[in-house]
Amino acid sequence: SYLTKITAPSFKVMLSGEGGDELFGGYSWYARWLGFYGAEGKPPSWWRNPRNQLRRLCGRQHFAADPLAGYARLMGAYQPRVLSGLLAPALLAHHSDAADASQDYARVDQPRLLGFDRMQSLDLGIFLPSVCLRKMDRCSMAVSQEVRVPLLDRTIADAVGRIAPAVRNPGDGLKGLFRRMAKGKLPDRVLAKRKQGFSTPIRRWFGKREILAEVEHGMANGDWWRPWFAKRAVETAEGLSGRPLWRFWHAWRWVREQSG
Repeated sequence: SYLTKITAPSFKVMLSGEGGDELFGGYSWYARWLGFYGAEGKPPSWWRNPRNQLRRLCGRQHFAADPLAGYARLMGAYQPRVLSGLLAPALLAHHSDAADASQDYARVDQPRLLGFDRMQSLDLGIFLPSVCLRKMDRCSMAVSQEVRVPLLDRTIADAVGRIAPAVRNPGDGLKGLFRRMAKGKLPDRVLAKRKQGFSTPIRRWFGKREILAEVEHGMANGDWWRPWFAKRAVETAEGLSGRPLWRFWHAWRWVREQSG
């Protein structure tokens, strides 16, 4: 939002690279998912991921046997058991999709696709329109700016979709074809640079102790939270950190404001 705010006075139309990662396979979690489930998306076995199995037996955070549940976890979704400790049972019962994010992925999933193809299909169906494009649209429209996404031109998207994964992402490399096309047009140091997102330093900006204290104080001084949050929300939140904790706190503050 800050970027659109400072550019809007001078530029009413901007270009965005949204869709490049989804079309050309540029997300690091693709490689992580393949490492656990393989190109065919099979449950992780003992011999392939013994550490993951040991974490599961010890009750610690691990990759689920279901590939879609594992993908939801990679994308930042809460595990069902964690969500049940944060949100009220009646709320989760009324919104069953929220209790298990893998249900959303199941709606757009194409199991016949392999490796990068399958993951890119999932992101084109959910992550790109629900998160990336929506976020960009809201930030630009708030300052009366128009942002266009040339990589999502139908001609380009259709052409890329017909390219075999081995050509589009040789050796399961991220954005392999895209980087090859940019060779000679962009400096080598740019093409060789490690992918860098726009994540904010959540852990440094928002202290865990202060967040938990605010939630605990709110629960002790009112009943507005009961239709929305579980009684053991603070206890469950103690096991969270970083972005998962921030997401819960953000939801908490939003509900509190809407409750007057």
